[in-house]
Amino acid sequence: MPHRNESVAFVTASVAALLLLATLGCNKTDVPEKKAANQSLPNAATDDVDVNVEVSKDIHSDAASEPSLQHAQRLLASGNSSEALRELHSLLLKQPDQLDVIALTAQTERSLGNMESAIALLDESAARLPEHERTLLSNSAAWSAETGNYHAAIKHYQKLLKADPADVNSLRSIAALQNEIGHRFEANEHLRRLMQLSPMTTVELLCLVNPGQQIHDSQQSRAKPSQKALAMAYEHLDENQFQRALGTLEDSPSFVARVPALLTLRTRILAEMGRLDEVAIALANAPKQCQAFPDYWIGVGIWHQTNRDLDNAIQAFQKAVELEPLHQTALRRLATALQSDGSDEVASRVNERAQLAKDLSELAASTVNRQGNVGRSCQILSQQLQRIGLPFQSLAWQFNAIAYTTPQQARVDQHLASLKHLKQSLNSLETQLAQRIGLPLANPSETDWDSLVASRELAIEPNRIAEQKSQPSQQSIQPHFESIASRVGLVFQYRNASPPVEKHFLLHQPLGSGLACFDYDLDGNTDVYAAQGDGDAIEPGMSPNYLARHLGHSFTDVTAFAEVDDRGYSMALTTGDINQDGFEDLVVGNMGRNSLFLNQGDGTFRSISVDNIWEAGRYTTGLAIADVTGNSLPDIIEINYVDDQRIFDPIQFDSNGQPIRLPGPMQFSAAEDRVFVSHPAGSFEGQSIRELAASSTDAHRGMGLVVGDFDADGDNEMFVANDQTQNQLWDRTSSGFHDDADKSLRPNFQDIGTLSGVAYGVTGQPLASMGIAAGDFDGNQTLDFHVTNFDDELSNLYLQQSDHLYSDGVFATGLDQHSRTMLGFGTQTIDFENDGDWDLVVANGDIEDRRPTKPSFQMPTQLLVNQNQRWGSTTPEDSTGYFAGEHLARSVARLDWNRDGLTDILVGDLMEPLTLLENQTNSDHRWLQLKLIGTQTERDAIGARVHFHLDDTQLLRTVQTGDGYMSRNENLISIGISANQHLHRIDIVWPSGLHQSFDNVATERRGLIIESQPQIHWLHFAPPIPNT
Repeated sequence: MPHRNESVAFVTASVAALLLLATLGCNKTDVPEKKAANQSLPNAATDDVDVNVEVSKDIHSDAASEPSLQHAQRLLASGNSSEALRELHSLLLKQPDQLDVIALTAQTERSLGNMESAIALLDESAARLPEHERTLLSNSAAWSAETGNYHAAIKHYQKLLKADPADVNSLRSIAALQNEIGHRFEANEHLRRLMQLSPMTTVELLCLVNPGQQIHDSQQSRAKPSQKALAMAYEHLDENQFQRALGTLEDSPSFVARVPALLTLRTRILAEMGRLDEVAIALANAPKQCQAFPDYWIGVGIWHQTNRDLDNAIQAFQKAVELEPLHQTALRRLATALQSDGSDEVASRVNERAQLAKDLSELAASTVNRQGNVGRSCQILSQQLQRIGLPFQSLAWQFNAIAYTTPQQARVDQHLASLKHLKQSLNSLETQLAQRIGLPLANPSETDWDSLVASRELAIEPNRIAEQKSQPSQQSIQPHFESIASRVGLVFQYRNASPPVEKHFLLHQPLGSGLACFDYDLDGNTDVYAAQGDGDAIEPGMSPNYLARHLGHSFTDVTAFAEVDDRGYSMALTTGDINQDGFEDLVVGNMGRNSLFLNQGDGTFRSISVDNIWEAGRYTTGLAIADVTGNSLPDIIEINYVDDQRIFDPIQFDSNGQPIRLPGPMQFSAAEDRVFVSHPAGSFEGQSIRELAASSTDAHRGMGLVVGDFDADGDNEMFVANDQTQNQLWDRTSSGFHDDADKSLRPNFQDIGTLSGVAYGVTGQPLASMGIAAGDFDGNQTLDFHVTNFDDELSNLYLQQSDHLYSDGVFATGLDQHSRTMLGFGTQTIDFENDGDWDLVVANGDIEDRRPTKPSFQMPTQLLVNQNQRWGSTTPEDSTGYFAGEHLARSVARLDWNRDGLTDILVGDLMEPLTLLENQTNSDHRWLQLKLIGTQTERDAIGARVHFHLDDTQLLRTVQTGDGYMSRNENLISIGISANQHLHRIDIVWPSGLHQSFDNVATERRGLIIESQPQIHWLHFAPPIPNT
């Protein structure tokens, strides 16, 4: 019996030691999971970690004869852990090198909550016992992760990998830990090594396919908060909270410790925010190790690109791509730099790779979430990755494809044999060339950042510089608006369907419709036209569009009398003098055939056909009438959204009544934008803008449009805001030529959006862009653009420089703070108090009722005030409560309905009646309004530039059209003149090239300037309509 007891004691001691080791490891193999359950990123603190337990057979050979160990076991069995620990400590003094004693002591410490002591024992023992170092360090790493000390765990795995670079379990474990706390690139480096040694899970492969985003939810991580700064910063960036991401990094102990991954992400964020002086300081102080990270090179590239050093920018972005071949931001930035450098063909290839990276990322995510045919998705990923020179990733996805389709054939030994064969047969030069998209190896030059910083005499602390930036000064004038539409007879209710749909919209139903402000009867009063849906967009609608004639003090509905009863599903509107007879005509953009109404001059309109192309209707979201061909005749520009009958397919719902999938623009084929070129004989010729392009370009899903002379070259350009693809800036490269055979005029256009810097957001990614407002926001005598985007994105504020390139000032001006949570549609410039600075009014509202996931469906309409080139949000005085409420505002148009010199606002809403916001702001500033009429130029004078010379400044105003989102502003130059300034001279540059000047111009009135006539014709109307 004593022998039997000794055997039990031996087994118990041995099992205790093995249990200790087993609790720190797991029984998972390297084979990807084959079950169809949702898969999330492994949590290194709670999930099992692969650890091979290796205990020599003779470790316990004389354990049964050791009474102290037996006694300790009995104490543990009786629940007396504290006494057992004292016994084990005594035993350790006698047998410090016995692995079973060490293991049982560490396990007992752990069970008593003394985790630090347990880990310390394992670490100290590992240092003394090199033959057991792997086992002890593996367990110490796992326990460190369990306590949330991921940094310590990572250091242990680094030691293990230094001893054995092919340790599969350590590679997998360290990558899981690093991914969880945001060290994405370092994790991917380990996964790239692991990929050549073992099968991979779909989660691990997703990390490689999507290297620029945080995969694991930091809130679910058990890592210490101080060790999650990178993960949290990446999450803030995903939500476009750049300043918050920056603060998170700078508050981290890792920032003080100068951890390269953190320093390089901070540098990149500073660069994307346009804080270039701080970027230079950061790069000057960066340790050499930072150059191993793609974020470092992205920051370097942005710095060079912003400073117009395209060669070095290209090399830096290319280096980032070499480090992470599927990094979408690096690829987009590289494509932009290449296109700016004139390498259009290469830029197109890189751009295609960026789009492919995005598509592969989405497909890989679907496999992780077990959506769709996972096996087929894995197969597609394998094929595409092989094509672009990533054969090891391809093979790993192929193994998963087999595992999900024919699990019995997913043999690890065969996969390992395939890996061996791939290594032997791989043509490294060929695959690397494919990874680099055919580009040579990057060779970025060394920049002397220290000298650069010194030369700029920067005395700026790198931390918290944002807090030192000037804030908007306290506005001295309180805006005051009143909602008066119903009081003045302006009564219109938009309907997106019949009956109206309030949630679960088809693609076209949440977008709203346009507004047009124009004086169609030339009585000096601004009339209003509103587009209507009220149908299924296939058959004629139930209600007509709406024309309200301004009678002086009120409006009346004259739709039927004026013969503008269009029953199409109307969206975009514009006005202009198509036939140059002095009366503004009307174009209605529908889903289907559009309508051109010629103004007859007697209060009525006549619908006419344009040409055969016009009859082939599209889904029109933007319109403008302007000369874009250079023949001094107005053309019609038509921006279209999608060309796909599937948009009318009903939404499918699950058994719980929830939509299976809501429609989005990228699910449908894009529509071509068109220009209808005006001929001297009065006819039009419709042509695809894309086909007139100097180089090939894809069709996009256009939303916003502005047309004007943006670069002061005498020609009109077209800026188009696209939904989820890059914006376009069309520049006419030639006026075209007349072909005597067919009398066609074929102008040539070039999309210079990428070259100019208005195609993408600050991260180099395309955005869901909607509306555009154009004006000189920074006072440098060039036209800038404000572009509204989706609510998890930021607005853009593209500020034009003297070389006609743009930089996004969304951060420098504080606009990011007011746009991140807003889903913006229409936007217009407005100088509400007539102080000479452009302010902004922005219509906001979600496109789907996502409550309770989101707190609100409606959003406030914003009045953003420009104070010293910093934007502040204000709530106007408003007894009607419009600005204090929330809405589903869509279109915005600008007018002065009562001719009092204060700009009023017209707002179209998805569900509320048409709103007229009368400006009643009490201001002592002065104003001047001018209407320009072309003679050599087409009559509306689109593209004319007017410079107002004041005491110590100049103000630029331009004649433009398109006017952003589906609407047309009153065609009027309006300027505010601060009370402490005086107007001395007006200079006009007409599109014809004619220059005219007017001195000593009186203010507080409206005038008519006719091209080439030397005097201003002052308009004398009835007294301004008093505020209602």
